[in-house]
Amino acid sequence: SGPPPPGEPSSAVNVLVVDDDPTFLAHVALVGREHLIRVVPARNLAEALEAARSHRLDCAIVDIYLERGEDAFEIARALRASNVEAQIPISFISGNTSLPLRIAVAHAGGSQFLQKPISGPELATAVRHLVARNEQLKPRVLIVDDDEAFLANMKRLLEGENLSLLMLADPRSALDEIERFRPDIVLLDVVMPEINGFDVCRVLRASERWKDLPVLFLTVRLAYTPQTRSL
Repeated sequence: SGPPPPGEPSSAVNVLVVDDDPTFLAHVALVGREHLIRVVPARNLAEALEAARSHRLDCAIVDIYLERGEDAFEIARALRASNVEAQIPISFISGNTSLPLRIAVAHAGGSQFLQKPISGPELATAVRHLVARNEQLKPRVLIVDDDEAFLANMKRLLEGENLSLLMLADPRSALDEIERFRPDIVLLDVVMPEINGFDVCRVLRASERWKDLPVLFLTVRLAYTPQTRSL
């Protein structure tokens, strides 16, 4: 994705907002900026797909009532089909809050139904919900290695693979971070200062919660070691 506009935090969440009302787009961009939300605007299906190709999107909000014959639900289907491996969560927004419309949103797979007008705190809450839901669907990968250059390289290699990544350079914090992050797999460097990868793995295997957690060892040493027999 391209760099954020000048003055916008690089840590902002990227939210695609599809709406043909320029006043509303300007409003959500303004209130979003106050909450570290970068709004990527689109007015129709073509612009939405172009935004999906050119930006790293965390979620999308689509207005249900669009002019020029645009179908909001078709836009959502096209966005999901544009990247089947990393589907972004999508909410729909409208000033109409009728029950039939809410049912239609549910059938279309909408993660949320939002009501216009929307304030900054309401937008921030909705986006946090969408992003958290998406993160829960991603496989969690914890990599522990005291070589920070190696960690940076692994991040470059894996960050586009629809994974939730956590990199640790200090093995002493690994056990606490495992409890917090709850990884699906751990990649452990064997040779680290103070505590090695084998010892971290032994502690995990002694825990009822983590005894079956998959562990992959990383090492520059190719020689076989008998320590692995007990792991």
